[in-house]
Amino acid sequence: MSMDTQSNTRFGDLSFPAGEDLTGLEGRLVKVEPDEDDVVVALLPEAASDRTPYVLVEGGDVGELVRLQPLAAAQNVRLVLKGTSVVAGDALVLVSGSGYHGKVSVLPGSQGTYRVVAIAEEAAAEGALVLARPWHEVVVVAGQ
Repeated sequence: MSMDTQSNTRFGDLSFPAGEDLTGLEGRLVKVEPDEDDVVVALLPEAASDRTPYVLVEGGDVGELVRLQPLAAAQNVRLVLKGTSVVAGDALVLVSGSGYHGKVSVLPGSQGTYRVVAIAEEAAAEGALVLARPWHEVVVVAGQ
């Protein structure tokens, strides 16, 4: 196999223009997608089912370059916690809803299908930047 099969790849933090105002939203999960001009921009997720493979490390206003850290199991991250407190080992899922976009919460016990994005590595309370290990798993919670 030729060594150039992996050309033009990047390791570590990445920079993308903000597709919306991401000022002060560090620690939230974000996605990237093309805007109306086909420029790939960073955005907050709109739904809990959105794929969010990055955490915002340094925010900015629309059009400014923001810094994203790819989620990889080899490196833990700090994510903004919404809802009840967590303990180490709790599975964390993406939260959706006004003002909560990009935050995480403990895997709910209510019936549904959830995408686990990380596992908490410490105890934390609402609003904290909880230390977490990226983890990708789909969990189905059956009805009771």
